[in-house]
Amino acid sequence: MSDQVHVSFTRRLARRLHKWFITPILIVIAVLLTLVLVQAFASRSMPDLESWHQRVPDGEFTKRDLKPEYDLAQYLQNEQWLFDQLPGYMLEPDDLKGHSSLCRYVSGGSQNPARQPINWNRTVEMKPEEPKGGILLLHGLSDSPYSLRSQAEFFFNRNFYVLVMRMPGHGTVPSGLLNVSWKDWSAAVKVGTRSVLANIDDSMPFFIGGFSNGGALAVNHSLDVILEGTERVPDRLFLFSPAIGITAFARIARWDALYGFIPYFEKSKWLDLEPEFDPYKYNSFPKNAGTQSWGLAHAIQSKLSVLQNQGSLDKLPHLLAFQSVVDATVVAPDLVRVLFDRVQRPGSELVYFDINHASYLDGFLSTTAPLEIDALMQRTGLKYAITRVTNFDTKSLAMVARTKPSQASSFHDQPLDLQWPKQVFSLAHVSIPFPPDDPLYGSTPPDTSDPLAFGMPIGQLSPLGERHVLTIPASQFIRIRHNPFHAYMMQRIEEAIEE
Repeated sequence: MSDQVHVSFTRRLARRLHKWFITPILIVIAVLLTLVLVQAFASRSMPDLESWHQRVPDGEFTKRDLKPEYDLAQYLQNEQWLFDQLPGYMLEPDDLKGHSSLCRYVSGGSQNPARQPINWNRTVEMKPEEPKGGILLLHGLSDSPYSLRSQAEFFFNRNFYVLVMRMPGHGTVPSGLLNVSWKDWSAAVKVGTRSVLANIDDSMPFFIGGFSNGGALAVNHSLDVILEGTERVPDRLFLFSPAIGITAFARIARWDALYGFIPYFEKSKWLDLEPEFDPYKYNSFPKNAGTQSWGLAHAIQSKLSVLQNQGSLDKLPHLLAFQSVVDATVVAPDLVRVLFDRVQRPGSELVYFDINHASYLDGFLSTTAPLEIDALMQRTGLKYAITRVTNFDTKSLAMVARTKPSQASSFHDQPLDLQWPKQVFSLAHVSIPFPPDDPLYGSTPPDTSDPLAFGMPIGQLSPLGERHVLTIPASQFIRIRHNPFHAYMMQRIEEAIEE
């Protein structure tokens, strides 16, 4: 009888364990498999893959190439090898294969950056005769050195040695981002800093500037040299929409690793497959790129925590960051929470570009970001300054810079000789570093008589028509691509380098 009771108890226990644990686990697994399969088959409906999506250029720089003797000359030689492969991706003007003549991969086409006197997809080095300092500039994810062209020219005109590095995977074809790692970018930054430091004296100022992912790379490099104690720490970082906070979805969305190697599901490696009409930025975006950006941001958070535990946060460079209050690319509040709230010494500043509170669209804006900046401006005891570039009042397009110095409890206003352009309700992540007169992204009508002018000036686009006709997403047109307050930003940078 006892054996029967034991068997009965064991069976009941097994049924309960199956009900409590095994069944829910099986349900979760089934749901995940269903989601994976749905995503896999949904990718089949994406546009066709082109050669610039499928073939990865051979011989890109990786972290394995970084040896003590590796220098900029070798990096540029490696880069030349990559660009020598680009003709194999090009379309001929008389055989476009269904593409627009405005595709950047049309031989001799008006959007082909190789037509320009300087191809800003490549690393650009500017050497003054007698340098007064040096700066390394780092572009963003899927971008190119062109995104920091105005900053490069600004510093060169002030006799700085300037190096604008092309990060691995960029400037060539979108497939270059399929296999790249953020550690490859970090290694490239070390090559760049070696070159800058070799071209200036130890007594001269040394800066790093970075846009978006490049801003994160600038912070990451500074943390590395502080922790390793092997190289000079930059005197100051200039950050433009820095990608310090990246949503974790960029990490967990890599289900394509389970099936993307299967040719039938090859498109699943991509988040976006779009026409490539931008000469200096990929419109198509592989999921790996977002994953690597997330990995970089996570590494920064970990290194900052290590420095905090060591009591070494006072070794951080002075920071001057420019950020739009609304930003659809990065988690903007993380710039404060992760980075600026760890600042330990005066001399850093966070400049926010507010939304247009006098816009006729004000009642249609869904963002709560102004409330967040309101709360930040009310905080006391901060060891960094905060400036809010905003409307003088809610009825005026005139601008004012409202600054709260570090450790202060009140702020002061500086009227600016600037106004919000009509119909512009905010800045955007991608707009911060570009001036209004940028020939590609600016609002100033380009000189169409110039034989080197781009056939599609992206900042000027405002097409009207019926929905679902264009193959280009509407977000490409509504998102502002330049900064109307660029002059103020550069004035603040000039003040910083003269301190």
